[in-house]
Parts: sequence; structure tokens; C-alpha cells
Amino acid sequence: MAYSRRFRVALSFPGEHRKRVEAVALALAPKLGRDKILYDKWYGAEFARANLDLYLSKLYHDDSDLVVFFLCKEYNAKDWCGLEWRAGRDLLLKKKDDRLMFLRFDREETPGLYGIDGSLEINTMEDGQVAAAILQRLALLAPSTNGSQAHRVFISKLPTVNSLLIGRGEQIEFLDRAWADPETNFIQIIAPGGTGKTALMDKWFRRHLDEATVFGWSFYSQGTSEQRQGASSDRFFAEIMSWLNISLPSAASVYATAEAVASRLREEKMLLILDGIEPMQDSAGFLRDSALKALLQELSTKNAGLVLCTTRVRLDLPDDPPRVLSVDLDNLTPENGAEYLRHLGVDGEQQELEQASKDSDNHALALTLLGTYLVDFLQGDIRRRVEIRELMVDEAKYGRHARRMMAAYERMFQGKPEAAILRALGYFDRPAEPAALKLVLPKMKERPYQAALNRLHQARLVLSKELSESVDCHPLIREHFAAVMRATAAEEFREGHSKLYEHYCEQAPDQPDTLDEMTPLFYAVYHGCLAGRHQEAFETIYRGRICRYKTDFLIKMLGAFGTNLSLLANFFETPWSRPVTNLSEANQAWIVGNAGFTLRALGRLADALEPMRSGAEDGVSMKDWHHASIIYGNLSQLLLVLGQAHPAIDAACQGVEYADRSEDQAQRLLEGLISLMLSSSLAIWWKPKTSSPRPKRYKRNYGRSTQFSLPYEAFTSAPCYWTKRSRPK
Repeated sequence: MAYSRRFRVALSFPGEHRKRVEAVALALAPKLGRDKILYDKWYGAEFARANLDLYLSKLYHDDSDLVVFFLCKEYNAKDWCGLEWRAGRDLLLKKKDDRLMFLRFDREETPGLYGIDGSLEINTMEDGQVAAAILQRLALLAPSTNGSQAHRVFISKLPTVNSLLIGRGEQIEFLDRAWADPETNFIQIIAPGGTGKTALMDKWFRRHLDEATVFGWSFYSQGTSEQRQGASSDRFFAEIMSWLNISLPSAASVYATAEAVASRLREEKMLLILDGIEPMQDSAGFLRDSALKALLQELSTKNAGLVLCTTRVRLDLPDDPPRVLSVDLDNLTPENGAEYLRHLGVDGEQQELEQASKDSDNHALALTLLGTYLVDFLQGDIRRRVEIRELMVDEAKYGRHARRMMAAYERMFQGKPEAAILRALGYFDRPAEPAALKLVLPKMKERPYQAALNRLHQARLVLSKELSESVDCHPLIREHFAAVMRATAAEEFREGHSKLYEHYCEQAPDQPDTLDEMTPLFYAVYHGCLAGRHQEAFETIYRGRICRYKTDFLIKMLGAFGTNLSLLANFFETPWSRPVTNLSEANQAWIVGNAGFTLRALGRLADALEPMRSGAEDGVSMKDWHHASIIYGNLSQLLLVLGQAHPAIDAACQGVEYADRSEDQAQRLLEGLISLMLSSSLAIWWKPKTSSPRPKRYKRNYGRSTQFSLPYEAFTSAPCYWTKRSRPK
């Protein structure tokens, strides 16, 4: 059954109860949409008209599926309520009583209703419960359908979280109001790791799965370390475009990709969830990924639905209510922390529980680990927390209490399978697949392994316990145990990554054709570099199987510049200037130059300057004239875009010189054309200081029939590097 009426619900009430009725309307809006609820305040401009009595009567009588009357003493006394009540009485006369619902604030009699007519007293009900009752009644109008289309949901890439959420009611209501407001386009939830932002996001969006299309993605799988400066949105865009059936040429720019997705989301109401976006940001919060930045800028301006992001660092999208909003998520209050500890099974006086919460900075993850530890090892007695010696260590780093509890668990599990599993999770920057995880675990039988997983799951240290599922945990837990392994078992850590490198090398076709097929090879590059096998990972996996050498398949065929940068990041000690030293000199130069080229393609022009210049100089120092000429050509174009015309001419001239030395005719021609283009651009605004005759033209020949000419002053106005035989006289 398709509903043709304008409104699903119409609300009739006296002004004395407006605040309560508005709260109910706001609770209904996320389920139905504001445009499907007749609440007078939302239609002020429409109702500023003559003959409003006739207009309103039609809306209530003809254009609303369910009319809800909030009855009370004040209702009987109001003229406008009487008008709306007449519409209801006529529906009773026409035996359309299923379209009426009666709610009461008191037991005052209402003319036309009798003791045999049912009503619901709402004084003791919460606003959400009243809204739920209205929705329940609305559903009875058509048991076979709720009047809305089935919405698609993609949330498999979001992390698994604990469903318990305490002390976040205010934030949930804030998100509900924003979702109900059609003018709100973008919200970011900002909080340090372990505060509970992902749990808040998860709890909230699951309440709205039947209201709109939902697409969720987590960037935590790309790691949370600040060193992961090559994190990419390529796989996100590939997935969402496939899911939305959007097709673009592989050579489409990152901006065309972002615009295609944004255009679709302006037409279709969608809840787009982007969790853990900080790998895509720099330390100041600016998005390094140009495609994702363009998408968020577009959707924050105009959006049929809502974008919800979680991040540790505020994104560079300033609040602009109601269009762009943010939630700065604080730690729990001591009272909420005490309540949470009780829920976990901890016993004690309220004051002691609150003090324990304060001592843990009211940090959600720290309280989770403290509570489960007390229950597991200290009979759940809050007074015995003094026996956890790790809590006595003073540390200033944020999240210190959570890390202390992880250290305490590690000590209690020492020599047991649980400790081995926790340390093994430190090898991964993403959920660990069962087959890969076993490679870095000591041999153990299935039953002890399952028991250990169950034990860790009960302690809230891992988020899954099924043998067939990937084992996931909070990113802070992965980071902690990775640091432990590097500090206490560096050689074992390298050997483990070496095993994972070899494992993932075998999990993909020899030359995969899609990003999904390539994913195991991306993991292989990551683990191979952490194993110290940079040269092999570079030559065999990255250059050979992913890029296919000169074919440059990843960039030219898949257009995956962001993924390319993410892979290159593994080969740097300091992005993007200092590559690792255990690569050959030629490969170091290639990596630096390619990083500059990729950064430029991604729109990160300022970041691209240093690696492009460094790569060009490396080519010259190795007398690799062909490579040097290519990079200087790219550098000259970049400098021109940045408005540095004279340095651009300088770089172009150097490119021509090294193209000459390379004796590569095609490259010589290309560099010459670039130099011509740049000098012509410079000549547009170049003006001589004194009047002079028309500039001489300098001619240069390439091959038998190719020549071009340059303005002489273009070379005298900035330093240029030409060979002696070709320098203009």
C-alpha cells in the first residue's frame, strides 16, 4: 500500500503543552521525517495566510493518515483545538475512527467522547515512549507495510563495539534532533581514543536503520599512528561507488569521483558514517586526502541526508549551525563511571566507585578494563584495586589508565594463551584474519585457543570470539601491544612480520586486476617493510605485481593515487623526503620522485615540492639523465601552478638539459615543449624595464622536422641551465 496523503501524523494540542508535544514531534521526526509530521511550528510561513481555518481543516481531515489529539482541560477551551476536533468528529461519523488516536494529560471529559472510547494517559510516559506508541498505532493502519520503501544498509566495514552505553543520553538526543532537522548536513564527534565516540555512533545509528539508506566505513583499518601519512580513501570510494552503481572512467580525477558521490547523496537520503577518520588527517586536523576532503566539503554544503564522522582530531570544517555541527565528547562523569563499574559486576560503596572512576580519568576504555579485571581476579571488590600495581605508576600520557590496565592484564595472563593472543594482535593495524593470526601465535590446540578467546572477550579486550571470524579489538589495545613487542621482542616481531609477508604474497593472483584482489598484496608490502624486507617488497610486490613496472597499472588503469601514496609511505623513514636506507640508491630516488608526482596528482601541491626536487637532484647525482629530465619537467609544471614562474622556467631548462644528455629523442621533444609552454606563460606578464625592439626568438631543433622557438628574454629573466652548445648567445 502506497500512502498518498501528505502527512503520516498530525498533532492537535493546546499551546500550554507545546513543549511536551514538540519533544514528541522531534522523537517522531527521525522515523518519519519532518515533512511527514503536521506540527504547526514547522510550517509558520505556510500558515501565514487568509482562511487558515479552512486550510487547516483540510490538512487534518484529508491530508493526514493519523490524527493524534492531546486531550486535556485546556484543549476543550481553545477555539483552534475545537476546529481540529471538528475534523476528528467528522471522521468518526464516516467510520474512519482508525485514523484517530487519543492521548490524555488529565481525565477532563471531552465533548463527543465517551467511556467506551479508548485513550492513553501520557503523564508518566517519556517522550520517546509516546512517540513509540504513535508509531505502533500508525503501523496498524496497514499491517503489511509501514508506508516506506525498504532501505539498503552497508555496515560490514564498521567495527564491532560493546552495545552498552551509559551516560550519553544528552548526546543521543542531540544527534536525534540533528537527524530530524533537514538543514543539518554534517556532524563530527571528536574525542581522544577510548572515550567512547564509536560506541556512541554505533548506538545512535542502529536506532535509525529503517529510516534511510545507511553506508558505514571505518578508516581504522589503515592504522592510527601519525606515521601512516599515506592513508587513502581509494577503497572507500571504490566500495561506495560500486554499492551505489556509479561508474566513472578509471582516469577520472579525485575531484570528479568526489563530485559523483556527492551528487548522488544530494538526491537520495543517506546516512553516511565515517568512523575513525584521523588516519586521513594531519596533526592539526586538516584532511590530507583530497578526494575525501572534496566530498565532505560538498556534502556539508548540500546533502539530502547526513554525514556522521568520528575522529580524535577536529576536522577543518568549522561549526556553522544548523548546517555543520560537532560533538566534543568528554569523558564520563564520576556518577556515570560508578554506574558503569556496577554494570560490569564491581561491588563497593558509591563514593569508592566514583573515586575509582575519577582516578581513571573517567575514561571509558580504562573503566572497562578496570571493571573486568576486578571481577576476573579480585572478586569484583573495588577496594582491592590498590592491589593492581600498574595503577601506582605515574604517567602523563593520555590514555595512561587504559595502558596501565593492559599491562596489568598482560602480567596476569603471562605464560598463558591469552597473553600470546594479545601480543599477536600487535602485528596488525586492522582486524586479524584467523589464518594470519595463527602464523604469529605459538602452536596451541583449538580448545585452549577458543577458551582463551572467550576469556579475552569476556574481559572486553577483544570484540569477537568466533573461530571463523577476524579477531578485532580497540585500536589503543593494538597500539599498546605493538609497542610492547617492539620494545621487548624486536627480533621476534620482525620474524612474525616476515611470516605474514610471505603469507599475504600467496593470497592474491600474480597480477590482480582490482583493488579488492590487490588487498593481500597491500598487506604484504606493510608487513614486508616492518620485517625489514624493503627491497624485496618494493621490487617484487609493489613494482612487479601491483604496478606491473612501466605499465603503472595501479595509477594508469585504476586511478588509485591515494592507495599508491599509502604504499609508498611504507618505504620512508620520514615522509616524504627520507626513504629507508636498505633500498638501493636508484630505488630511493625513484620512490622520492614518485611520491612527489603522486602528491601533486592528489592536489597536495605544497607537500609535493620537496620530494620532487629531491628526486630530481638524486637523478642528477646518479647521472640518470632520463629520470632527472622527467622529474624536472614535472617539477616545472608544479612550480608554475604554485605561481613560482621563474623557478618553473629554471626547472624546465634543467629538464631540457638532462633530456639532451639522455639522448632520448621523445623525452627531448617533450621537455622542449614544456619549456616552450612555461616561457610563453611567463612572457604573458613579463615586461622589459625599458623600451626595446621586438624580442628575438631562439630556435631549437629536434630531429629532422621538429622545431620550436622561445622568447630570448624568457631565459635572461631567470637563471637557466643549458648545455654550452645550446645556450642562447
